Amino acid sequence: DRGRTDAGGGIGRGVAISRPSVKGLPHSSLTDGKPFRSFLGIALRLACEPASQPVKTSLEITAVPLPQDRAFLSGSLTAFNDADVGASGRKPLAVFARDEHAVIVAGISGYTAWGWLYVQWLWVDERLRGNGVAAGMLDAA
Repeated sequence: DRGRTDAGGGIGRGVAISRPSVKGLPHSSLTDGKPFRSFLGIALRLACEPASQPVKTSLEITAVPLPQDRAFLSGSLTAFNDADVGASGRKPLAVFARDEHAVIVAGISGYTAWGWLYVQWLWVDERLRGNGVAAGMLDAA
């Protein structure tokens, strides 16, 4: 998927819950009372600033990226983020709801970083939707 990160944090598709704290900036400096997209705009602007010297590039589009290329991307983004806003303290997290037979009927999978919860996957069995199960899992996370 375009725009998605699943290793290394940074800007990506998913749900982030909480407000960021970037070293040296109070929360209000990041969002100025506006929704989360303001923070993303700042981060995107910083990430897209041009280098001092233009570099010739070519684009490679692949549905099967090499593991070492993904590791390089993850490591590079992690190093940038660590230098810019500090270590993420990234930890994987999952919450599961099980029925009386221990079968999973709902779940969340993601991670925490910089005091935020990033949700990659959230699923609730059709029979339980609309009953607050997802909200309960988010509260538990």
